[in-house]
Amino acid sequence: MILPTFLYAGTSKAGSSWIYEILQEHPEVFIPAAKDIMFFSQEYERGIDWYGSFFDKSAGAGAVGEICHDYYLKKEFAQRIQTHLPDVKLVFCLREPVDWMISQHGFILAAKRVSGSYLEFLGENSYLPGVVWGDYLNYYQCLIQFYDLFPRKNIKVLFFEELKTDPIKFAGELFSFIGVDTGFIPSIINERVNAAHEPRIRMLGYLAYKGARFARTLGLQNLLGNIKRNQFVLDLLYRSKRQNADIDEETAAVISSRYSCNYDELEKLVGRKLPASWYMRRYVRTGMRENDRS
Repeated sequence: MILPTFLYAGTSKAGSSWIYEILQEHPEVFIPAAKDIMFFSQEYERGIDWYGSFFDKSAGAGAVGEICHDYYLKKEFAQRIQTHLPDVKLVFCLREPVDWMISQHGFILAAKRVSGSYLEFLGENSYLPGVVWGDYLNYYQCLIQFYDLFPRKNIKVLFFEELKTDPIKFAGELFSFIGVDTGFIPSIINERVNAAHEPRIRMLGYLAYKGARFARTLGLQNLLGNIKRNQFVLDLLYRSKRQNADIDEETAAVISSRYSCNYDELEKLVGRKLPASWYMRRYVRTGMRENDRS
């Protein structure tokens, strides 16, 4: 049985669809048609043989992987991964909390009705039992679960802001970490993938969301993956979103202060500085001058 040599394990709305597409293009990488197989989170009872079937055609690939941005949310998911893939390489990409929240709120709003308040949204249940949307932003708590189980050399933490600033460098770091040719330049390197959108008809968007959830219960992840990447289907159901809902400074400040309290611990954990824009949001939004930082 062939199983993944690497996993993208978190978070959502931080370039995971773009990462999926550049890995699909790389001639030395095998990624199944299904993005988010969710074996270690929601489909574990199907068994390791079921999971392995997604990688049957990967013989000869330099790296075999899966993209699932929910795996980092619970310790039990990390433990399952360690049990079956003890030597796997783990990739995480994080995004500044306020920007993540705006993007995730807009994405869910395109699929179903959510509360109008950003702060209320963070406390609402996600599609994972026992997980609210705000849990995705507890970066330190989510990552420490993996650092406790895997060697540091097997963990790579990237940042969405770096992807936007220098996608070629970002891709090169990712390719180097998983052990494939770093000189390959994907054709979509400068393109946006899974950009913000909204349903042409809200009921159709809701039905598409529910249909996708149902397809997963039937084990049709590969079929679902192919449908979700079909541009004709996407154009039929959705249109580009004009803009996300505005966020006032006070709300942004509350969110920033809530999730930035562990920035120092997070930096020590991952062994690198967070992007400067994270601190600009953190301090400017809370009324402090940048030179007030100690």
